[in-house]
Amino acid sequence: MRLWAYGGSIADVDTKNGLVKLSNNKMDYVDYLGNGFRNRKKHPEEFWQEGLFDDLDDAADLEYIRLIREHDRSSGVINKELLDLSVFAAYTRYMNRNLYKTYPSYPQEKSMQCVIAKNSMLNSKYMDNGASMVVIDVETHLFNKNKKHPRADFVVFDGKTFGLIEFKYLGQSMDSKENNLKKHYEDFCTALTPQIARGLFEELKTKLKYLAAYGLIDESWQDKCKEMCSRKYDESVLWCGFYFLGDATDIPGKRKKIVTDRIKSQLKPIYGKIKARCQISGIDPDHIDDIRMDMIDISEVWRGYGHGY
Repeated sequence: MRLWAYGGSIADVDTKNGLVKLSNNKMDYVDYLGNGFRNRKKHPEEFWQEGLFDDLDDAADLEYIRLIREHDRSSGVINKELLDLSVFAAYTRYMNRNLYKTYPSYPQEKSMQCVIAKNSMLNSKYMDNGASMVVIDVETHLFNKNKKHPRADFVVFDGKTFGLIEFKYLGQSMDSKENNLKKHYEDFCTALTPQIARGLFEELKTKLKYLAAYGLIDESWQDKCKEMCSRKYDESVLWCGFYFLGDATDIPGKRKKIVTDRIKSQLKPIYGKIKARCQISGIDPDHIDDIRMDMIDISEVWRGYGHGY
């Protein structure tokens, strides 16, 4: 199981023996604990958490390096001080400074993944009308090919099926070579071929079983989790989709509707190999911390299954 904060991967926990392994990118966070991030003249966001560093013998970045080196993997726990510093570093890393002049609180896309995942786990309750779903994983490897590991931003469970979701936020990162919609759609087409999908389905059932066993999703999902974990693979148990939260027009001064333009230009010419669910939802900056991937809270999400663009 993986521990994420504000978009940053902190550690992995081995579900068999409980041992904690720090994430490979842990050293990348050191720069985000330097004194420059306490200077409000450089960055208007209020990064400082009162009292967090008061008792440190060294500067926060040096203390972080020391704690990483001293981390005892065999103990099965993370030093609380190291965890606090890691979470704070991830917070400073995944704020979107490109937008600070208009919305100081707008996080980056990866940070929004964590917000949605958190709110879509314990806060999501199963309903018999099929109008709910729970996030069970983020950044899930779909398959391995030529040392590349295409991923799904979210995996959701609706009580009967698993959905592989590509997430785009405020119209960002939709045109790059590695992150354009065409590339993700083609990756989904590969992932949903039976020879790959069978193994992926078994992996997702294991993730679901652990979340239920550890009480990390609402207990109303327990019966559906048991039913799903006893199922055998068939083509109906996996689907894919795109979830677009907000548009560039949600940012003051931005007028071009990046999302709708890119969806039509990138997906329409290639759509047809598999059905993909596709939805654009508006964003309310006053409730940005309350968003969850649930059809009750995000109006019109996933209506018209399989139509897409």
